[in-house]
Amino acid sequence: MDPLANTVRHAREAAALSTEQLAEWARLPLRRLNDLEEGRAEFTWRELDSCARVFGLRVDDLLDGDAGRAPMTLLLRSDQSEASLGVQEYLTVDSCELLGEFQRALRDIADLEQELGRSRPALPVIPKEARKGELHPGERLARAVRKELGLGDDAIPSMVDLLHRLGVCVLWVSTTERSLDGACARLPIPGVLVVLDEDFPSPWRTRVTLAHELCHLLFDLGADRPVLLSPSQARGRHLDDLERTAKAFAAHLLVPTSSLKLVVASKDPTSEDAIGAVGARFGVGRKLVINRLQQVFGFSEQQRLTMEYRYESNTAGSYRADFTRDKPPERSGLRGEPIFDLVHSALELGRIPPSRARRILGVSITEPLPFDDLAPELRAPTLTPETRALRAASTYLIENHPGLFVRDAEPLDGGWRVAVYDDQDARGSVWIGPRYTVENDDTHESSGREE
Repeated sequence: MDPLANTVRHAREAAALSTEQLAEWARLPLRRLNDLEEGRAEFTWRELDSCARVFGLRVDDLLDGDAGRAPMTLLLRSDQSEASLGVQEYLTVDSCELLGEFQRALRDIADLEQELGRSRPALPVIPKEARKGELHPGERLARAVRKELGLGDDAIPSMVDLLHRLGVCVLWVSTTERSLDGACARLPIPGVLVVLDEDFPSPWRTRVTLAHELCHLLFDLGADRPVLLSPSQARGRHLDDLERTAKAFAAHLLVPTSSLKLVVASKDPTSEDAIGAVGARFGVGRKLVINRLQQVFGFSEQQRLTMEYRYESNTAGSYRADFTRDKPPERSGLRGEPIFDLVHSALELGRIPPSRARRILGVSITEPLPFDDLAPELRAPTLTPETRALRAASTYLIENHPGLFVRDAEPLDGGWRVAVYDDQDARGSVWIGPRYTVENDDTHESSGREE
């Protein structure tokens, strides 16, 4: 049996996945995956990489046998327990790919920080307050966190700064994939994934997502569940319970009751004046503000609905809060910050070679590394586009026209025209497309000279 086939099959079984599930999430035809696992075909690197991503692993991690203890494996396998969260029913192909890449990014960040001798503080252990009256569990946890971290009842100027202070790495992606709001992980380092809606970006929603994931990090993750996703709409009983608690936690962490009362003071709590004042003070959206006002001041559900849909052009939704410190970085994406800066530092200090920098950042061997301040020999393409075109043409000629050779390559229409010769004379050309495949063959076997 092919060792690679054994590795992938054991990884799939460790995660309690069927071949149908792995094929779907790895974007492989089911018949092809069956042939690969049974040794009737050989894995390409791309197929192996797609399978590794499902488990949140890089190819090297998968080959090292890390699949059985990978965070994504433990999360998927937990669906076989009596206390199953039912996470598999939320995973689309896109969301599974996103979670896998999130885990792989955290692994790269952890490795780079180790290469650079950097360390992160351990996540604090927050003692849960005893049950008090009718407080929602989320409010109790929010109070416990504010007390333990010394936040008092003040507004939190920046959720990003707070998470960084706790040693949590924040990663950002912008996508139209709306099955996930976010995700978090404790291993290999504490991390939070913020899924930005590229159609409707909202700084209020970002702050809520960060607070929501902080709740999961501090209270819902452990050795048996080191990673967790936050679906846009929960459907399973156990996961729904966690989501409701995290949602309440975020609301009470961002808008504590005592401070809300002080901000509203003598204002009518159902007025636009109150909504604007609370939103601007705590940096949260209109709907969350109205929900918190209802919880604190106890007005009717009908009044809440009226407030949600009311619009007064001179006041409604016009409040402004300072979200500068909670904006996504200019270079976002899973291969943006902080990976970009870590790769730069590691490359500059000679801790990693350019080839590894390319792999981590996903930079082609034909492109320069995007670090203009580094030495040219560190940034230079490993393989120039011209050389790559010549290689593609040469390989083609060996298989199809033995005895003919490439001479030079001319860029043309996004591809390359590669001149072909025998020992002495021109034999036409081979046309190489932008993807470095042969698109046209204009070679001829004889030069037409009279013998």
